This record gives sequence, structure tokens and C-alpha cells, in this order.
Amino acid sequence: MKRLLLLLLCFVVPVVAMAQMQRTFEIDAESFAPVQQGALSGVAIDKIQLDYSKRPCARIKLLVDRMSREDIANINVKIVGGNVALMKREVAIEGNGLIIELTAKPQTRFYLHHDKFGNSNEVILNLEGDTEYRLDARLNYLQPIVIITDVVGADVYVDKEYFGVTGADYVLPISGVTLGVHNIRIVYGTEVYEQLIEVRTDNIYHKVSMRGNLPQDVAMQSVPSYYKSTYNVGDYYDDGTKQGVVFDVWDGGRHGKIVSLDQVAEQWCTKEQHKKKIVVGASSWSDGKANTDKVMSRSDSAEYSAFVWCRAKGQDWYLPAIDELKLLLLDRSVHDAVNRTLYEHGGSALYSSGDSAWYWSSTEDGKFTAWRVYMYYGNTFSLDKSFTYYVRAVSAF
Repeated sequence: MKRLLLLLLCFVVPVVAMAQMQRTFEIDAESFAPVQQGALSGVAIDKIQLDYSKRPCARIKLLVDRMSREDIANINVKIVGGNVALMKREVAIEGNGLIIELTAKPQTRFYLHHDKFGNSNEVILNLEGDTEYRLDARLNYLQPIVIITDVVGADVYVDKEYFGVTGADYVLPISGVTLGVHNIRIVYGTEVYEQLIEVRTDNIYHKVSMRGNLPQDVAMQSVPSYYKSTYNVGDYYDDGTKQGVVFDVWDGGRHGKIVSLDQVAEQWCTKEQHKKKIVVGASSWSDGKANTDKVMSRSDSAEYSAFVWCRAKGQDWYLPAIDELKLLLLDRSVHDAVNRTLYEHGGSALYSSGDSAWYWSSTEDGKFTAWRVYMYYGNTFSLDKSFTYYVRAVSAF
């Protein structure tokens, strides 16, 4: 069954390094079966409506395991192919379920999409009109692990699936396996060794000794930095998909915000756009992503250069709100910690207090101007959006 692995910022604590858990969003096609009338939703079978072309529809009671009702409410049903209409999509009254009604026909193809978890696998169902069906889906947990051996260049298999070769440091990081007991098979030439390991959220490293001679000091430099799950301000962040420097943390360092390694000089919006005296509603002082989403949802979003540059880095990157920008630039301890890491990783340093430099925030002042920080005085001012000032992108983890 096809799976799309999607990285989430959901973390666990190992012994030495940290690891980021992955999840897969999966529909179990084998669970598909007719169910009793009203078994889950309490909705009578005779209330299944016809589609727009007056064709009979079927109802599917989709049970979603390991997902909150709030997340289930944000699941979208994506029809593959034409001639099928989705007539209903609502959270079940009880339990973790989603009720959907769609045109009943053989070979109905669809998948589920969630902005946080991504796409599920696609299913192909044979539907009959005025019939209720049950279908199960789940959010599976995948745990990154590190296999430590006493042989360099050994092939590593997990439950007969090949994952790679141990490096010169005797280590093989594996991006993710399901929680539970697994068989590890190490092959080196004609030598074969097998061992059972238990993958849990609290054990990342698994020592598998083929010759009973595990190295005393295992060099961990080759382990990706996304095996870290708690961060401090000033830490370098790299989850395999985005890189930056941490400037804000909460939840014990499991979550926070990073700033981009680079910066650019851009206009908040073009001069032509500013002349129109448009207030886009980017009013939040603390949520730059909400401001950026509002701007980027506009049909004329290309006119807002600073936002376009930030969002080009990825859907979760944004132009910081004024309070986020003040924390990054005007809190001396945060500013200095971030700059040290930027220097170490070849990034563009933030301008410091006393430098004649301006930085744009995403926050409008309710008129036709927007807020920015002036580093020379360490103050905030609102000004004409068509001016060109420095821009830094921010993303949450």
C-alpha cells in the first residue's frame, strides 16, 4: 500500500541525541464494508441525498484512529477523476469519524488531504446508491532510529527491507520505522547476524553487534541534525527540509520559531500598489503567518515583494509580525545568540543596534503604512509600504 511520509514537528526524547517522529496518514482499503444503518452517525439511511445530477449517493463513515476531532474537521476529500460529486463532509456526532456522501458508482477513486499531515494513499471503491459503508483510516507513527554495529560497510535490513550500509563511524541512521518489535539483519560478506529490537519513543540508538565487539566511542557526526527535538535560542535547526536559527522556544524547547539564514532588501509592496491605498488586513502584532497568509491569498499577491520572498522558501515561511521582529532584533540576548550561529553556518548576520538599518514586519498600522524596526535607535516606526528595507523570513517548528 502506497504511503506518503510526512514530517511533523512531534518530538521524543532519546538517550544521547534527539529524534523527530514521522507520521503516515493511511486509509485501510481492506476495512471497506457495508455497515448497519445509523451505526455511527445516527443519520437515517433514507436521508442520503441525490447528487447535483440526481444520481444516487452513498455514505461512507470514515473512522480515523489516532487523530483528534479538531484535526479530523480539517480533512479534505479529494476526488480523482471526474463524474463524482462530493455532497457532504462533516465530523461524526460521536467518536473520531468523518461522514462523507458522494456519487455512488463503481471504481470511485479518492484520497484524503490534511494541511498538517499531507495526503493519504488513494483508494478505489465500488459504491452502491443509498448504502452506508465503513472505512478505516489512521495516523501511523514512525520513529527514526540509529543502528550501531561493530562492522563498517555492513548491509542493514529491518524486517527484510533493505535500509542501507553502515558508515565509517559504524552508524546507520534510519529515517523511520513503526513502533514495536522488529528484526534487524546485518549482512557483511558471508556473515549474517539477526537481532530483535523494540522501537519505542524513548530509545533511539540500537546496538546490534555482529562480532561482540562494539566500538566504545561511536562518532555521531553523521547523524542528521533533525534527530534533535529540544532546542534553545541560538541553536541551528535542520529538520531535513528547512534550515534556520532558533530565536524563540516554548513547550520545553520542543516547539519554537526559526529565522532564515539569509536576508534580502525588498519593498513591503510595490509603489503602484501602495498608491492604491489598500489596507489588506495584516493586523496581527504577534502572528506573522496569519498576516502573510492573508496577503498571499490575494489575487494581486505578486505586488507584495517582501511576502513573496518569504513564502518562496516554503508554505510555512512568513514575514514576521512586529512583536516577533522586536524579539529577534531588539532582545539583545536573542539577537547575539542568533548572530553567533549565523556566523558559524555561513548565514547573513542580523544588523545590530547602532547600525543604520531598517527591517520590515508584516504588521500594518491600520492605515496605508506598515511597521518596521530601525536598528540605529532600536525603535519601531510605521512608514510608506513602498520603501525598500531588509526582510528576514520566519518559520515555526
